[in-house]
Amino acid sequence: EPALAESGNQPFMDFKGANGLYFWELFFHLPFLISHRLNSEQQFSDAEYWLSFIFDPTRRSDSSGRPDYWNVRPLVDEISRERSPRAPIDPDGIASDNPVHYRKAVYNHFIKNLIDRGDSAYRQLTPDALNEAKLWYVRVLDLLGPRPDKRLVSGWEPITLNTLANSVNGRLRAFEQRLNEQERLTAESEAANDGQSLIMFAQPRLQLMPFTADPTVPELDSPYFRIALTRELVQNWDPPEARRPTLRPTRPLDGKPLQLP
Repeated sequence: EPALAESGNQPFMDFKGANGLYFWELFFHLPFLISHRLNSEQQFSDAEYWLSFIFDPTRRSDSSGRPDYWNVRPLVDEISRERSPRAPIDPDGIASDNPVHYRKAVYNHFIKNLIDRGDSAYRQLTPDALNEAKLWYVRVLDLLGPRPDKRLVSGWEPITLNTLANSVNGRLRAFEQRLNEQERLTAESEAANDGQSLIMFAQPRLQLMPFTADPTVPELDSPYFRIALTRELVQNWDPPEARRPTLRPTRPLDGKPLQLP
């Protein structure tokens, strides 16, 4: 690790350097673990406090370069291909290369903590506690926004391995043909203009990593593979939407009639 600068302008911590794993444990995994433990012990306020070291929905970017909401810098880094090709089934390897998975996990836990906090107030069955529970549910729905128009029922149909092995992705093949055509036009333009092409194309060059094997690449050449839907994130809308209608007629979580003093 580089020495500390005497001017006071310190470089960013290198989460991919020699102390990278230590930084990940200290600034991400440790607060996340403590927040989970406090949530399981129904200490919801403390759980949210520890989670705020990672995610704070009320914080905005500032002059120091910190991004909106996120307090751990590598969570907003660009996608890399360092660990996941070597360990395609390692969750931490996949998430460290593509931090959106960590962000989804943190956000899902943040929402769960608010829902659990509302349910805890709901179970007290007092007028003040029911009003408090309503506020937590409203906050959850405000953070979630409109429910996505996604069905949790999969429309996938069985397919034989032979059909799957012989299938090709038409859009990927069309993209390859377009790249070949652009390469041909560029070469013709260079030949006609003393080695300088007068044709420019919008898309960037493909950056491949030929020095390592990526077992996930063959999946791109099949139209049958698709990104799985995260059911847990979509199901976050269910509890607050189901709880709020029962608060007005003062019914407990099981839906039975209730008479409050």
